Amino acid sequence: MGFVKRVWEKFKQSPLPFILAIFIFSRIALLVTAWFAGYYLPNPTYIKYIDRGWFLSPHYWIDIWTHWDGRWYLDIAMNGYFVLDDIDEIYSSVAFFPLFPYIVKIVSLIVPKVILSQSVYLLIGLILNNLFFISGLYFLYRLTDEFFHSETLNKGIIVLVVAYPAAFYFSCFYTESLFFLLSMLSLYAAKHQRWRLTTLFAALLTITRPQGILIVIPIAILLMQSMQWKLKNFPLRALWLLLVPLPLLLHLYYMKVITGDFLAPITAQAAWGKDAKNIVENFYTLFFDPGGNVFKVDAFLSYAFMALSIAALFILPSPAYGIFALLILLVPIASGTSVSMTRYITVAFPAFVALGKLLKKEIYIYGLAAVFFAVQIFYFLGWVNYYWID
Repeated sequence: MGFVKRVWEKFKQSPLPFILAIFIFSRIALLVTAWFAGYYLPNPTYIKYIDRGWFLSPHYWIDIWTHWDGRWYLDIAMNGYFVLDDIDEIYSSVAFFPLFPYIVKIVSLIVPKVILSQSVYLLIGLILNNLFFISGLYFLYRLTDEFFHSETLNKGIIVLVVAYPAAFYFSCFYTESLFFLLSMLSLYAAKHQRWRLTTLFAALLTITRPQGILIVIPIAILLMQSMQWKLKNFPLRALWLLLVPLPLLLHLYYMKVITGDFLAPITAQAAWGKDAKNIVENFYTLFFDPGGNVFKVDAFLSYAFMALSIAALFILPSPAYGIFALLILLVPIASGTSVSMTRYITVAFPAFVALGKLLKKEIYIYGLAAVFFAVQIFYFLGWVNYYWID
């Protein structure tokens, strides 16, 4: 009993009770939104799903978290990669990275085959993603506490992340939660000069999403800062970092084997209209010709969070964090489309840290969080009703 009491006391003194409270409140609010979603007009473009009543699972409370790209991750988890001709013209799973669906596949191995269905695969992924998200929030709190030593500010930043309009994706059958956690752990370990752990987390990040390899840039900056920018201070244990690209190279080699194209995941992005163009033209198009109201929000948030990422260069202890956020935002913009930018912003955590630091006062932080969450409820309502909220 003494051990249990000590664990309980330590738990109460940690940020986990607050994080869990905010997380649970937000998810209950989203579930209530989904409960009433049927009273609103669904998207007639996807009438086949509306008539059937589900997208990937006949179980409503699973299915509402699994729309759109979730089907590609599910297909990889269940069947591996399936290659069609002309991957640059036809949608295929080749465009999606393997870590999340492979983790789902590994966990599914402990489930008795007699009950292992498509819905069970989805449920495994949803449980994992919620755990990943909670863990990511915990390490974000620890990181900001080391930056600012302010419980009020730490909690405010957590609230901003959870309330952000696209934060419901952290609970969906997507890669946001895993990317958020691994990028957080990579930079947290690098900050503490734990280079083997940094290598492990960063290497896994490279096969989570295409932008994962960008983590090497802020890690290199943190390494150089730890050396006081002098090569003579290079720690030999940092040689582990040379292994960071290895999982990505292995994945690309596998893509070469099955498609004949070493850069198949990049080539396949063209099927979604993500061809690289002039970045200045993309900035202009993003704001002035976005093609719809949701995309206008994408445009506004993209500019706002790029500005916050720039602010993070000066506000946070190292420019590495702001550079990471900028890279996360600039790479998809440079790809030639603003689609999904609101979602991509969710993992640019240094921008949220800068936002909290700039707002400072609780009334401003929680006021903005209330606006964010109202938009998130609206977005989730559209998502459940098959509108393209991505």
